[in-house]
This record gives sequence, C-alpha cells and structure tokens, in this order.
Amino acid sequence: MARPTKEFLDYFPFYCRGDDRTDILKAKKGMSGFGVYISLLIKLYGEKGYYINWNDNVCCIFSNYVNVPEDEVADIVDLLIKIGLFDKEIFEKHSVLTSKEIQENYLYAITKRKNKKLDERFNLVCGEETPVSGEETPVYGTESTQRKENKRKENKIIEKEKELDASENPDPAPAKRGIRNNVVLTEAEYDELKAKYPDVDYTVDRLSTYMASTGKSYPDHYATLIRWAEEDMTRTSIAPVYKQYRPKQQANTKAASPKRESSFDIDEFYQFAVSRDPRSCLT
Repeated sequence: MARPTKEFLDYFPFYCRGDDRTDILKAKKGMSGFGVYISLLIKLYGEKGYYINWNDNVCCIFSNYVNVPEDEVADIVDLLIKIGLFDKEIFEKHSVLTSKEIQENYLYAITKRKNKKLDERFNLVCGEETPVSGEETPVYGTESTQRKENKRKENKIIEKEKELDASENPDPAPAKRGIRNNVVLTEAEYDELKAKYPDVDYTVDRLSTYMASTGKSYPDHYATLIRWAEEDMTRTSIAPVYKQYRPKQQANTKAASPKRESSFDIDEFYQFAVSRDPRSCLT
C-alpha cells in the first residue's frame, strides 16, 4: 500500500519587515489580532499546507484554541479578508482561507516532493495554465517560476534595506588622517574644513604629530581642528599689522647697555604675539 502524500509543511517563511497590511492589522486589532493571524497561518500550513476551511464551527474551535472570544476571532478574520491577507473571492465561493502568497510559499517549500498538486478550485498561482476541475491536478511549470518570483522578492527586500541604511547613515565611516594616521574625520567634515581652511592638511598633520608625541587625545578632532585653524589665521593676521606700524629703529648713538636677565622689549613682544609662546620672550 502506497504511503499517503504529505500535504502539510513543517515550517513556513515569514518576512520580518512585514508590510502595510500587517501594519493595518496591528493598528486596528493590536497584537491580539496579529497573534490570531499567525496562529491561522500555523494551522493552515500545518494541516492542508496552503488553505484552511473556515466556518462557524471551525471558528468556535479555533477561538478556544487561541483563547480569544469567538466574535473577536470572526472580526479579525473579516479584517484579514478585507485587507487582502486572505483572498476574498475564494472565501466567498468556497469558505476557504488562502492567498496567492500562501500558495507560492507552499509550492516553493515542496519543490523536492514528487507530487506537487494544488486544488484548482483554490488555485491562485497557475491561472489558465492547468485545466480547471474539482479534483487535485498536478501543477506544471510552477517550480522554476516560483524560484524566480522568490528571488525577485529577496532582491527587492535587499534593495530596500540598502536604501534604508543609506538614509539612516548617509555619511560613510570616519577615516583616519594625518601624518600619524590618528586624526579621525568623516568625509563630509574633511570637505567642510578644506573649503573653509585651504591649508587644513598642514593643521591635520600638526594635530596628528602633537597627539602622537604627547599622548593627548581629543574627543572631537573636527572641533579641535577648527580651533587650531582659527588660531593659525589669527597669528598670520597679526604679523603684517605689527610690521606696518612698528617704529623704525634709530641709529644707535650710545653704547648699548647690556640687557637685564629676563628683559622684555618690543621685539620680544612681537615674537610673543606671533608665536604665543611666552618662553620665547625670556633671554
């Protein structure tokens, strides 16, 4: 005696990201409605594989199984049909809960089985390719088509994930720069600094060398470079102004008196203003 053909599935795929239909279900019926939907899929895939008969008696037994009031289960099923998670036409004709997506998942899961059959009364996948009858007939040419369709869906999901990642993280990971390769800047930060301070590469190298030689670290290299670049611009602006108004030295008619230790004159003040290093003023 031949072993009976296995109809049910041991598992079924479910997209983690969901879609607008499941969002509507959660919005109107909460997680209770979503749980009923998942439980219906488990019963559907675990019994007939791609459909489930649905009537008042089945609804009563199922409500007891999921511990949800019968009238609430009926309302949830009506919503599932209305939003398209179950096919409305098939339900009205045959009192059966199924959908094209469910049937595609079923056919993909049984590709290694010898007998791949769908009841043509509920068939939403093959259309006019197979004859319509009340008996179960083999499905021809479905396996390769289903693989292509699933591959297309997977590629679409991957593209959406890439677009989402790009929108959430428009700037790539920060890069290490400087002569010691220890100054961290994103591409956008570097471009902004370069546009505002053309000689920023020199400042980056200074910061890189300074951190490497002293062991100091800064929480924000971008902000530090702005401060250093502004200070460099201030230094370069002081020098020409000082030279313009610096009095000319008169001829030294008297013998120069020896400088006292740690003296401070106008020349040393200029050196201090340019270098901002107080040690340069000490003799």
